[in-house]
Amino acid sequence: MERIEFKVFGRVQGVNFRFSVAEASRNFKIKGFVQNLLTGEVLVVAEGEKTELENFLETVKNFSFTEIKKVEVQWKKFQNEFTEFGIKY
Repeated sequence: MERIEFKVFGRVQGVNFRFSVAEASRNFKIKGFVQNLLTGEVLVVAEGEKTELENFLETVKNFSFTEIKKVEVQWKKFQNEFTEFGIKY
């Protein structure tokens, strides 16, 4: 099991991005959250099998309805702290 944390930069707030990330998470066996940051980026933290996380990341990076300029990815140690995938407000 792995943990991925990534920040998404670009036009990602005010375009239903968090909702779309949460919806996409249902296609993968992952748990975690998506959250808007005050600096304008969106943070995604997810845990699961590495292949599931990689496929989830690629899905998010390829959303066609928004303008993603950059994605910063960090792989971290699995912490087993989530029971589901949700939106943080």
